[in-house]
Amino acid sequence: MESNNTIFQDTSKRFIHLRQGVLSQLIAGLILITFRLYLTGSSPPTFAPADNPAADSDDLVTRTLTFLLLPVMNFWLLLCPYNLSFDWSMGTIPLVESILDPRNIYSLAFYAMLAVVALWIIISQERQDRTACTSHENGYMQQTKHSNGKCSDGELNGNSVGNGLHSRYQHINGRHHSKGAVLRNHKVTNGWSKSKTQANHHHSAINNRTQNGNSISNLVDKSIQSEVTEWRRTVDILIMSLALLVFPFLPASNLFFYVGFVIAERILYIPSMGYCLSLAFGVELLWERFSRHRVRQWTLSVLVLLLISAFSLRTVLRNQDWFSEEMLYRSGIHVNPPKAWGNLANILKMEGKVNEAETAYRNALKHRVNMADVHYNLGILLQESKRFHEAIESYQKAIHFRPRLSMAHLNLGIVLTEVGRLKEAEYIYLHAATLTDDGLKDPRNQMKGIISSMFNLGRLMQNQGRFEVYNATVTV
Repeated sequence: MESNNTIFQDTSKRFIHLRQGVLSQLIAGLILITFRLYLTGSSPPTFAPADNPAADSDDLVTRTLTFLLLPVMNFWLLLCPYNLSFDWSMGTIPLVESILDPRNIYSLAFYAMLAVVALWIIISQERQDRTACTSHENGYMQQTKHSNGKCSDGELNGNSVGNGLHSRYQHINGRHHSKGAVLRNHKVTNGWSKSKTQANHHHSAINNRTQNGNSISNLVDKSIQSEVTEWRRTVDILIMSLALLVFPFLPASNLFFYVGFVIAERILYIPSMGYCLSLAFGVELLWERFSRHRVRQWTLSVLVLLLISAFSLRTVLRNQDWFSEEMLYRSGIHVNPPKAWGNLANILKMEGKVNEAETAYRNALKHRVNMADVHYNLGILLQESKRFHEAIESYQKAIHFRPRLSMAHLNLGIVLTEVGRLKEAEYIYLHAATLTDDGLKDPRNQMKGIISSMFNLGRLMQNQGRFEVYNATVTV
C-alpha cells in the first residue's frame, strides 16, 4: 500500500509541470481570442470569394476535402519550399470536388502519419509509466526483503548466542564454588567463543549476499532509469515538435472560422521551428544508431550538410525576391499568374513603364478574365493615354464583373462625357447614386465614388442649363 502511494505521488509530481503548461496555454489562448474579438468584433471577417474559394463553395464535400488538403500543402512547403508566392488565392490550388480526386491520397497519408505519431506517443507514455512503476515496486520489495533478512538473521543469531550465553552463565553461577564448575566454565566459555565466531562468519556471508544483491538491483534500476529517461526525452521532443507544428496553424486551418487566404507563408514561421526540431532530433537518433559505422555517419553528415546548404541557398534567393515589389510580383507569376501580373502592372505603371504595364494587365486578364480591379486599372491607363473608346470598354467590363464598383461608374461617366455621350454619362451617374457600401472591404472609397458621381451629375446638368435638376441633385 505504501509502495502504491509512493508511486502515485511520484507520478503526480512528474506530471504537475505538464498540467501547469497545458493550463497556462489554455489561459493564454483564451486571452488572445478575447483580445482578437475585442478588436475585430464578433462578426466573421469579410473577404472576396477568390481569396478563399473553398469557403465560398456550397458543397459540403468540396469544402471538407479541400480544407483537409490545405494543411498538407502547407506542410509540403516546409519540406520542399521550391514554389513560393506572396499570394495563393484565385484558384491557385484547385478545389477537391470529388472523393476520387488523387490528391486525397496525400491527405490520407498525412493524417495517418499524424495518427501514428500520436498513438506512438500515447503508448510510449504508458510504457514509461509501467516501467517506472515496476522499477519502483521491485526496488521497494528488494529493499524490504534485504532489510527483513538482515533483521531476522541478526535477531536469530543474536538470540541464539544470547540465550546460550545466558543459560551457560546461569549454569556457571549456580555452581561456581565447585572445581568442576571451573572446568565447565572453561568449556562453556570456549563453546561460546566458537559459537560467536561461527555467527560472525554467518553474518559476513549474509552481508556479502546482500551487498551483491543490492549491486545487481542498483545496476538494473540504473539501466531501467536510463531507458525511461531516454523515452521521456524522445516523447517530450516529439510532443514539443508537434505542438509547434500544429497549434500555431490551427487559427488558419478554417476549422473554427473561415480565413481570407488559402496558403500564407507568414503563418509557417512558428511551425518551421517544430519542423527543424524534429529534423535535428531525427538526425541525432540516426547518428547514435550509426555509432559503429563510420561510413554511414559520414554519409549522414554529407546529407545534412547538403540539406542545410540547399535551404540556405533558397533563403538567400527568397530574400532577393523581397528586395522590391517588382521582383516579388515577378517571382509569383509561375504560382499565381493573374494576381502577380495584375500587381506587377500597377508597379510598372507607377514607374512610368506604360507599355509594359498594359502588357502585364492583359496577361493577367488572359489567365482570369473576371478580375474587375484589373479591368478598372487598365481603363485608367487607357484613359490617361487618351484612348477613350478602349477605356470605356474596360470600365464596362469592370462594372459587368463587379456591379457595385462605384469608382468604375465615376470614371466611365467622365470618359463618356469626354466623347460627347452625355445621355449615357447621365445614366451611369444616376445608377452610381443608387449604390451602397454594405459588406464592402473599403466602404470609404465606395462612398467617395458615389459622392463624386453625384457631383459630376450635377455639374453635367449645370452645363446643360438644367438648373432645376441640378439643384435637386445637389440637395440630395
